[in-house]
Amino acid sequence: MNEIAVFQRIEGTNHKDWQHMHNTIESRETHNSYGLFMTAGTYKGLLQRDNNKRRPFILTRSFFAGSQKYTWHWSGVNDASWEHLRLSIDILITANLNGCPYTGSDIGGFTGNTTDQLHGRWFQAAAFLYPFYRQHAAINCEYREPYLFKGTQLFDIMKKVTEQRYKLIPLWYAAAYKHTTSSSPLVAPLWYYYPEVENLHDVRFQAIVGESLMACPVVYQNMDSLLIVKPPGKWYSFENGEELTETKNIYVNFDSIPVYLRGGYITPSFVNSKMNVKEQMKEDLLLHIALDENLTAKGYIYFDDGESFDYLHGGFVLAEVNFTDGKLSVRPSRSTNYTKTIKSLKIYGLPESEKLHTGGDIKREGNVVTVSNLNIEINKESTTSSSKKKVGLIVGIVIAVIVVVAAVCFAVYWFVFRDKSQEHEKFEESPMNV
Repeated sequence: MNEIAVFQRIEGTNHKDWQHMHNTIESRETHNSYGLFMTAGTYKGLLQRDNNKRRPFILTRSFFAGSQKYTWHWSGVNDASWEHLRLSIDILITANLNGCPYTGSDIGGFTGNTTDQLHGRWFQAAAFLYPFYRQHAAINCEYREPYLFKGTQLFDIMKKVTEQRYKLIPLWYAAAYKHTTSSSPLVAPLWYYYPEVENLHDVRFQAIVGESLMACPVVYQNMDSLLIVKPPGKWYSFENGEELTETKNIYVNFDSIPVYLRGGYITPSFVNSKMNVKEQMKEDLLLHIALDENLTAKGYIYFDDGESFDYLHGGFVLAEVNFTDGKLSVRPSRSTNYTKTIKSLKIYGLPESEKLHTGGDIKREGNVVTVSNLNIEINKESTTSSSKKKVGLIVGIVIAVIVVVAAVCFAVYWFVFRDKSQEHEKFEESPMNV
C-alpha cells in the first residue's frame, strides 16, 4: 500500500503540510517516487539485517524509475474479469519494456468472485508469462486456494501448469541473468524480436519468454479456437512437437494453451517437478532443442545458489550449449565447481535421415526425438558422440592392445629362444667336444 494509500482526500495524497527536506518540498511533489524511496530504504535495511549475506526479496505495488534495482512489482488491485486478464498482459509487457521485468498480477483477479473458466485460463496465462506467479484475492471473496478444487478439472489444470512452471525455472533464471547483464526483457512482444515484420506489431496476446518460448494464452470467454500468428522461422508445439507452418486458427480445449518453441534455440528445463523451489533446484536438466532450417540450435544455462551474493565472487555456472551435426556441445564461460547435470534432451524437427551423436537412449515419437540417460556436467567443456562410435573405439583399442601384446610375446620368443638355439649350436661345435 505504498502508492501512497491515501484515497479519501481530494488531493489524492498526503496533507499539504506534510513536507520534506526541512519543509521545502510538499508531499504531492514526491508522490510518484514515494514507493521508490520506501523500497530503497527497505532493501538497505534488509541487507544490514543479514550482514549483506542474503539477497532481499521485496514486493511493491508502487514503483518509479529505479525501483527495479530494489524490488519486484505487482499490478495491484485488479478485478476477476476477462478484461483485466487481458490488461494484465498489457501491463506485464509494458513493465518489461520499461526495464521492470519482475512483475505480475493477482491470478484470478483480486476483487470479485471468479469463474472456473476464467480462473483456469488465468492460471495458464500466468504460469507461462508472469515472472511473478501468485494467486491472491480480497478477504471478502470466496476462497480459491487450489487444494479446495481437488477432484475437478480446474484443479487438474492448476496442477498441470504449476508443474510446468516449476520445470521451466531454468528458462526464467537464464533470462533473468541476461536481463541483469544486458537489460533485455524477460517477456517481450513479438515485434521486439521481429521489428521489420509489420503484421506482428498489432499482435497483443502472444509473447516470447527468454527468447525461445512463445505463449499464446486464451483471454476471451468461451473460446474454442485461437488465431496463432506465426513469426518468421521455425516454431514447434511445446506439447507434441508439431511444427507451426503458417498463421492459422487452432482448436483450444480447456486443459491447455498453445505454447511454442522457437527454432534455433535451446530452452533449458528440469526433468521433473517438485513441491517447492528449494527442492526443485536440486533436479537434473532437460534441454528442449528446437532446430532451425540448418538443423542447429543454441542456448545458455545459468545457475547460482539463488540466495546469497556469492555469484559476485564466482559462485555460479554459465554455460553455452550448441547443437549441430547431431552433437551437443557444452562450453562453460569459466572454471567452477558449481554445476548442474544434463540428463535428457528433447529434439524438435530432426529428420529421420539425420544421425544423432549424443549417446544415451534414443526414442522417436512423431516430430520429437527424446534422448535419456545422459550425464553431462555443464561446468566442463564437452561434445557428445554416439554410443556406437564409443563401442567401436573401445573394440578398436582392445584389438590394438591384443596385437601389441602378441607382438611383444613373439619378440621375446624370437630373441630368447633363438639366442639359446645358437648357443647350443656353438656348444656342439666347440673344440672341447671334439
